[in-house]
Amino acid sequence: MPLVTMSAIAIIATLNGIIVHMIMISRVIYGLVQQGNLPQVLGRLNPHTGTPIVATLIGATAILVFAIFVPLEGLAKLTSQCTLGLFTLVNLALIRIKMTETIALPPGVFICPFWVPVAGVIASAALLVIDVALIG
Repeated sequence: MPLVTMSAIAIIATLNGIIVHMIMISRVIYGLVQQGNLPQVLGRLNPHTGTPIVATLIGATAILVFAIFVPLEGLAKLTSQCTLGLFTLVNLALIRIKMTETIALPPGVFICPFWVPVAGVIASAALLVIDVALIG
């Protein structure tokens, strides 16, 4: 495949990843506002599109700052380490939920076995430790 084609594919994939992260950041912030964990101003919605404007601006600004001030290699490393850290936290949250909540679920709902988030914590944390300690 020609180098120009590969470069175009890489640019499009990168732009797609940036857009996905901006949307994800804004939705996480909006969800935290809805739960009462962040100030209401961060969850202000655009009246026409229904998108959380302030939260989206925060996400876009964070991505822009990192893209400008962090070298690409460091940015890739930081992104992978943050992702592994978030996977660890999500699995820990699921363990906590499974240990504390005893809500009767409707029939047909998938119930994740307890070992799945435990394995997720172990795998994610181990990969994060290996990445930080061995790879640098």
